Amino acid sequence: MECVQLFLTDKVATVSPPVKQLKRFEKIQPGTGRKPDRAV
Repeated sequence: MECVQLFLTDKVATVSPPVKQLKRFEKIQPGTGRKPDRAV
C-alpha cells in the first residue's frame, strides 16, 4: 500500500507544477523546451 501511495503522491507532485517540470526538463535536454512542435 505504501508503494501505491508514494506513486500517487509522486504523480500529483509531477502534475501540479508543470512549470518546474518543464524547467527541469530543459536543464536535462536544452533546446527541447524551445521547440515544442518537435517534442510532439
